Amino acid sequence: DGTRATRRVRLSDPAQLLFDFADSVGGGGLARGAYRLVMQYPRRVVEPGQGGTLREAGLTAGAMEALMLEPAQHAERDGSVAAGATGGQGAAEA
Repeated sequence: DGTRATRRVRLSDPAQLLFDFADSVGGGGLARGAYRLVMQYPRRVVEPGQGGTLREAGLTAGAMEALMLEPAQHAERDGSVAAGATGGQGAAEA
């Protein structure tokens, strides 16, 4: 739906924090667990329930990362595979 939200995070925070934040601001109109978070370039994907920290998910210290919500069925259709341990748009600053 084009919504943007910003939050500062620590690289040592759990990756689930990003999903909790996205859900708290409406999740782009998608149901909880019905999306994954995608960073465009280089393409990195954070899956719901993946576990690990934001560092393990591929976020970079001191960088502003743009994360987009991608419906889970899109992932099944394009055959994408999660590259890291990370609807609407959001941003996380590590």
